[in-house]
Amino acid sequence: MKNFIKSNISQDSLSLLFVQAPVALSMLMGDEFVIQVANPQMLEILGKNIEIIGKKLIAALPELEGQPFIEILTNVKKTGETYKGYHQLTKLIRNGKEEECFFDSTFAPIYNEDETEIIGVSIVAIESTEQVLTKQRIKENEQRYKNLADSLPIIIWTADKNGNIDYYNQKWYDYTGFEGIDSRESATHKILHPDDVKRAMHIWKTSQQNKSAYEIEYQFKDNKTEDSYKWFLGRAVPIKDPNDNIIQWIGTCTDIDEFKQFQQQKDNFLGIASHELKTPLTSLKLYSQFLEKNLRKQDDNKNADVAMKMDEQVNKLTSLVNDLLDVTKIQNGKILLNRNEFDFDELVNEVIAEQQMSTSHRIYLENERIGNIYGDKNRISQVMTNLISNAIKYSPDSDNIQITTKLTEEDCVHFSVRDFGIGIPEDKQDRVFEQYYRVSGSKEHTFPGLGLGLYISSEIIKRSGGRIFVNSVEGKGSDFCFEIPKNYNH
Repeated sequence: MKNFIKSNISQDSLSLLFVQAPVALSMLMGDEFVIQVANPQMLEILGKNIEIIGKKLIAALPELEGQPFIEILTNVKKTGETYKGYHQLTKLIRNGKEEECFFDSTFAPIYNEDETEIIGVSIVAIESTEQVLTKQRIKENEQRYKNLADSLPIIIWTADKNGNIDYYNQKWYDYTGFEGIDSRESATHKILHPDDVKRAMHIWKTSQQNKSAYEIEYQFKDNKTEDSYKWFLGRAVPIKDPNDNIIQWIGTCTDIDEFKQFQQQKDNFLGIASHELKTPLTSLKLYSQFLEKNLRKQDDNKNADVAMKMDEQVNKLTSLVNDLLDVTKIQNGKILLNRNEFDFDELVNEVIAEQQMSTSHRIYLENERIGNIYGDKNRISQVMTNLISNAIKYSPDSDNIQITTKLTEEDCVHFSVRDFGIGIPEDKQDRVFEQYYRVSGSKEHTFPGLGLGLYISSEIIKRSGGRIFVNSVEGKGSDFCFEIPKNYNH
């Protein structure tokens, strides 16, 4: 069916239609395309006023000379075929300046009353300049960010809301030698060390389910050296909409192989040094105890007290050495738990009594009867001691420490230590269980230590099938807690 507009439409109806139409409309009549009608929307996008009505198109808009616009009009009038243009570039003089404008437009023939002759062309247009320029800016920004990503010394990738990878920067291709974009499963099996595959996929799926950040250390196959792998730190964060729905993942892989080698050398050194220190410390402790005992016999209490203080310092040094040994065992996967059945309530009372002997803080216990549990008694005792001693250390201006034990609905043992000390800033609470993490800032030298106790405690609790966490308010105190299954025997 022909697309046409009859010329015998009543003038009033046509005027009303043109004026109220939400798009730009015009009618150009005759071979010279005289502007018979142009509604307000058309005048606005042309940058003209009503004075162009009745003028030839080229006379009203001389800037159209030589542009496709005139050729399109001529072809529609000659052939009777409707033309539709999408984001069509047209240069117009608007506000005294030449502008590049883009339009989505339709050119249709206008027939006479008996439909035997084409007497003009109608134009329906919507300006799309802003959309076109926006797309151009987006494309330019994408290219700019792509160039930036390609220049960085780390691997960068993105994935859609379902975790399907849709982009790698050039660093990925340079390192792996891959071509194209592999699925996550395919890329994982191609490049990851076999020992890391299952763990990496598990952590990734957990992050997807929890809509949480992803972080892991794993080994990538070295494309340049056969049967060789390098350590990388993988991280990803979910980008969410206002309704907490994930719309994209942005991730990085950073080469930490050199750091891991240094870390291994450090751990080896600490392991050797700590082990070598054990023997002289044991001897030094025996000598200090022997010296104190003999001085007491001679009623030389003043020097005996000095020997006793020396013994206390040896105990502190021994504790630090033991912590270093535990860290090296953890790093090498050699820390083993000797699980047996023991009375949890009895252990709590023993630890509290031991701690109470060396502090002026009053340690209160609020407990439910737990009974026997299955685990490593010595290691659980070590965790309790660490938490209580930390509570005492970081609450110098408070007198009380509150211990709470109870059974959870999941049949887990809950143990918490609450102090009323300096507390922990909210932005640092996630880091307190990191290796070597210590209080920073003005309090850094106020509270001595290597920052290993909480790290070791967290590893022991993890290996006991439990979790350790903290609730704290800066300036008001902290509540350190752990929960372990009552009968964990894996």
